[in-house]
Amino acid sequence: MIDPADKQTASLPLEQPKRGRGRPKTGAALTPAQKQKAYRIRLKSNVTEITVSAIDERMELRKQLLEALKRAELAEAERDVMGNELAKAKAQLSGSRLNKSMQRMIQDVHDVADAIGESVWRIQRKARANGKWVTLKGSYWNEAKAEDALAEIPNKKGCWWRIIEVKSEVED
Repeated sequence: MIDPADKQTASLPLEQPKRGRGRPKTGAALTPAQKQKAYRIRLKSNVTEITVSAIDERMELRKQLLEALKRAELAEAERDVMGNELAKAKAQLSGSRLNKSMQRMIQDVHDVADAIGESVWRIQRKARANGKWVTLKGSYWNEAKAEDALAEIPNKKGCWWRIIEVKSEVED
């Protein structure tokens, strides 16, 4: 508390003085000439740096572009060479496949010729209804081919299946 009788106590300012009009003053304000000089320096430094660095950057990008184009041309040439080699290999492969298929046909003819004097194999099925064995159409020169054909027959359920060897046409 403030004692009104005591003259040594100073009164506290309860209200603040009104602020003056305009911008407050600073001690480091620049003159218009100094501001203009700083602006010119900034402008000159920015223009010089941007121009030089932009030209250098464009030159570097141009070099990279030229290198990439050279690599692309080399890759296309290599692709063409590989395509030609692939075409040659396919031609040779188709020729060898043709030779293999011809060899298989010749081998089949030899197998048939050998088997004419021997027996043939037939597939039979036995139905549940009448219990008789019925021979299916087709003859096979060896047992393995008959087994393969039996494996490929669909809907084998409900019947008994067997492969028999027929030594003569009379047995059939």
